[in-house]
Amino acid sequence: YNLVVTDASGCVSSPGSTTVNVQRPPERPLLGANQALCIGSPLTISVQNVNVYGSNVVFEWHTPNGIVSQAQANLVIPITGLQHSGDYRLVVKSGNCTSAPSETVTVTVHPIPPAPTVSSNTPVCEGDTLRLFAAPVAGASYSWVGPSGFTASVRDPIIVQVNKNTHQGCYYATVSVNGCVSPVSEGACVDVRSRPPAPTILPISAACLSQPGATL
Repeated sequence: YNLVVTDASGCVSSPGSTTVNVQRPPERPLLGANQALCIGSPLTISVQNVNVYGSNVVFEWHTPNGIVSQAQANLVIPITGLQHSGDYRLVVKSGNCTSAPSETVTVTVHPIPPAPTVSSNTPVCEGDTLRLFAAPVAGASYSWVGPSGFTASVRDPIIVQVNKNTHQGCYYATVSVNGCVSPVSEGACVDVRSRPPAPTILPISAACLSQPGATL
């Protein structure tokens, strides 16, 4: 562009010039889907169209914890906490030009549920029913393991006709809430007791109830 100035007397200045370089803004970044994960898990939000950008761009991530500007495209958080839940957006900058913001990616970080509290109706006798109990946890699914390869996926499993060799020992449970698995519970240790043998009744000779000293 050239510019000259003409004053009131009709005198014209020497021309001045400048060059204007019109650049296209970077393309709008495309991100992946919303994510749900557990505390302590890594978070990676990928840029799907990263190949459209050259090397001299800056990726500016708008996160729940502030703005992160970096040369690499993908946002990586190695260990997440509850503070990382929220909305994430990205703009790409090239010189003075900025792309349109990406769609929002919503990240939900779920807590790890505590280990469940477990118990049983120990001690039980051989042939009886063993009952295992876990404290209720809202929205949880349950997983039990125990002696002789025992497994169960209900909160309060029962085992009928128990025997000492198979069922005596400790039983452990975990719970899962929103896909996040708790630590293993303390053991519910079960004592299966053998029944005493049936008594033997010896034959007796006939006796009269009215006879002094008679024994029945």
